[in-house]
Amino acid sequence: MVFDFCRKNLARSIVIVVIVALLAIYAYFKGYRTINQFESKSSQGKKEMSVTKEFFLLAPTAKATATVIFLHGLGDTGSGWSLAFNEFKQKHIRYIFPNAPSIPVTLNHGMVMPAWYDLVAINPRGPEDEIGIKRSADKLRELIRKETTDHQIPSNRIVIGGFSMGGALALYTALTHPEQLGGVIALSSYLPLNEQFKTGKVSLQNQKCNIFQGHGDMDPMVAPDFGKATHQILKAGRSSLGASTELKMYPNCGHSSCDDELDDVKNIINKWLPEI
Repeated sequence: MVFDFCRKNLARSIVIVVIVALLAIYAYFKGYRTINQFESKSSQGKKEMSVTKEFFLLAPTAKATATVIFLHGLGDTGSGWSLAFNEFKQKHIRYIFPNAPSIPVTLNHGMVMPAWYDLVAINPRGPEDEIGIKRSADKLRELIRKETTDHQIPSNRIVIGGFSMGGALALYTALTHPEQLGGVIALSSYLPLNEQFKTGKVSLQNQKCNIFQGHGDMDPMVAPDFGKATHQILKAGRSSLGASTELKMYPNCGHSSCDDELDDVKNIINKWLPEI
């Protein structure tokens, strides 16, 4: 009986590893093909999309007065999200979709894949890669400062966001950022190192920007209750700020985005970053 139990769990683990590997390979080649497609377009004189190893950029068609930085999830690249945002981009906004470095991920048996930090567990009390989270937050801060210095975009006209661990990193970065930002959009995400915020070691009073969380009510990866727990932490710690801290659940949506959520993202960005 013990042998059968171990054999079943081993088989289940192997299936999970194979699925994750296929997703990582798909994401890599998807990103590679997209890079080649856009490089080809750029060579023909189309400059609205710019691609580097570090990020995808949807360039504005008018004077840039705002920036959106959106981070992808585990095993992905910025390619897919750049295509999604391309459907509702605004002419005065710079849209940046960074690519995470490839690192071993503990949760996926040490497999090397694009990740903002090592993922050990996905629950409010699980162990976390604090060093990796803070390292990536510093990198995101560098990108924010580059927008203010190189493109003269005020920090309060910069919205950061992301999906899954990308949204988690956006939340942590914003809440520990010294300058006021234009807002945070966190989809299917959670607040990493949440105990530091719950205990007051890190204040939730410093960043006064609006925060929007979107979460599928059937998410099997980042449990809806994890998203709700994050919302409760944010709401309790920011209630006196006068800023919006919103959580919207999307019915019958798993660990992905849906049309209704993307419509909300479009409307939120248009509200937070109007043309000036």
